[in-house]
Amino acid sequence: MRLIFDALGKPVKVNLLGRPLMLIAGLFIPMAREGVEMLYEFERPFVVDSSPTEQTFGLMPLPLAEGIQHTLDWYRQETD
Repeated sequence: MRLIFDALGKPVKVNLLGRPLMLIAGLFIPMAREGVEMLYEFERPFVVDSSPTEQTFGLMPLPLAEGIQHTLDWYRQETD
């Protein structure tokens, strides 16, 4: 999130809900209920291996900050 806000030139403003609050919110909000199922992605590091895509399609990953900037540039062009 910090990289995105930096690329936008905005101060970081993020509110976090822990697992207990997500579980409670999930009782009333379907999106929160689905989010609880995906919390494992944010609680522990995980590794994504892009080598099959690189070998099959010749695509190379961009550094995260560069990918964010490309996405923001694209979005700005599409919404002008």
